[in-house]
Amino acid sequence: MLLSFAKIVFMKNITSVISALALVMLLFTSCKKENKNVLDTDTEVASDNDVAEREATNVLDAVDNAAKDKLGKTQALFLPSCAIVTVDTTSPTRNLTIDFGNAPGGCLCSAWDGRYRKGKIIVTWTGNYRDSASVHTIRTQDYYVGNGTDFNQHKFYKTVTNGGRNSSGNIFFNVNVKDTIILANNGGTITWQSQRTREWTAGETTVLNPFDDEYKIWGTASGVTRSGKIFNVNVKQNTPLHIKLNCKWIVSGILEITPQGKTTRTVDYGNGNCDSYANVTINGSTFQIVLR
Repeated sequence: MLLSFAKIVFMKNITSVISALALVMLLFTSCKKENKNVLDTDTEVASDNDVAEREATNVLDAVDNAAKDKLGKTQALFLPSCAIVTVDTTSPTRNLTIDFGNAPGGCLCSAWDGRYRKGKIIVTWTGNYRDSASVHTIRTQDYYVGNGTDFNQHKFYKTVTNGGRNSSGNIFFNVNVKDTIILANNGGTITWQSQRTREWTAGETTVLNPFDDEYKIWGTASGVTRSGKIFNVNVKQNTPLHIKLNCKWIVSGILEITPQGKTTRTVDYGNGNCDSYANVTINGSTFQIVLR
């Protein structure tokens, strides 16, 4: 009889343990399902990538147009008068410097993109500026970009190799960039590096008008957002970024961005119109962001 009683107690304990385990598994499964169903609305990586993306393009545009002006190929239309350009073509290594000054409010680049800048962009190269296979090294010195009150500091190091002409007859460049962006008002730091191909698709023949220049850009990038999120970027050749110098935003193209531990999201810059919006699609849901 005692044996039977012990057997009953043992069976009840086993049943309790099994029930408890089943409850734990149910809760764990529910949590997993709940986590999967949480809507991913994180667009920070898209916004931070755009901050780096656009200024990397802007710096190269400024250098190209300053070089064309100082080497006697165009008029001084792109840069404002407060940006002082000096060039040395007598030394074996050529040097060009764009100095925006250090006034507290910065130098207004109204014809370019409407932003204020401080500090210097410095470029060095050998041979002729536009020769195929020529390599330009671009760096910044105390360089800030902002709205006249708040400024982000950009620490650029960039190499640009002229690849000659492609099968379409357009000049193209291989561009490698490293940028550290210290955001205004203790907003954090963004790091960004990229390996891109930049094709000059329009405006080459109209040397007196820099504002009809257009470029297409594709390749890869990676970085870390202001909140410490690692991300990777891919721009496919069939959906390249489209840059027009008469617009301060990217006008079209699609990026694929993959933040660490999250699904890939796409950033669509639109259909060619000049506007400050882009659409970010995450797991089938689309969110509009305002480009800064």
